[in-house]
Amino acid sequence: MSVLLAVAIVLLISVILYLVRFFRRPTNFPPGPPWWSWPHLAQELRHQHLVFQKLSQRYRSPVLGLRLGGELTVVVLSHDLVHQVLTREEFEGRPDTFFLRLRSMGTRKGITFTDGPWWMEQRRFVMSHFRQLGYGKQTMEAIMLSELASLVRRLNNRRCSTSGVTFSSCLAPSVLNVLWVLTAGTRISGEHLDRLLELMGRRMRAFDLSGGTLSRYPWLRHILPNHTGYSLLLEINTGLKNIIMGGRRPKALSHELPLINNTDYKY
Repeated sequence: MSVLLAVAIVLLISVILYLVRFFRRPTNFPPGPPWWSWPHLAQELRHQHLVFQKLSQRYRSPVLGLRLGGELTVVVLSHDLVHQVLTREEFEGRPDTFFLRLRSMGTRKGITFTDGPWWMEQRRFVMSHFRQLGYGKQTMEAIMLSELASLVRRLNNRRCSTSGVTFSSCLAPSVLNVLWVLTAGTRISGEHLDRLLELMGRRMRAFDLSGGTLSRYPWLRHILPNHTGYSLLLEINTGLKNIIMGGRRPKALSHELPLINNTDYKY
């Protein structure tokens, strides 16, 4: 009995120390709400940029200190501070969260969400292949001119439409195909282009860039997979992976352009 009592006391003390450490604000940390109030605010306003604006007004500071899940986070809102964050070397680090790894099939690759020596290696690899594929050369100019002509044709086809023209829906295929040609060595068109744009649009509408609840509390995916968006994200990622990895390549691709020595950046 005494052993069980001792274990219970140790566990209780451990929990108390953990909670004290969790809720204590670090020294010189920017002003912000108590840790426990953040989920309530996020749920109330839904979009994080609105939450940040409201908190900035409440605490009269363009710099906010928050805890998002287990991560201490600093938010800046003024033009000057944002410029400093985007241009100074000490702010070049990238987060490594469950949500971001889920976006990249469980890995931490590419040049968007990596940093340090790994980012430098990835950047050299990407730029080397892009130069071979025509980046910054006449080949790329030809690709862009071809997509511009395709854009003009789409606009001409829709100019008599009584429903008007949604410019983003016209621009997206052209922008995507320029990148796709540089990445895959050829164009994507037809139903597979429509499917890719649909999946990207669904993911953009469903999640904040930071990942929202799923990024802050990834363990909730085991309890509330639908509410956290985990099931939706898996569905979208599976569809994107099937297209990007060439699961339907023979049907998806056309060869309307004199492309780049049959090379392919996808690997």
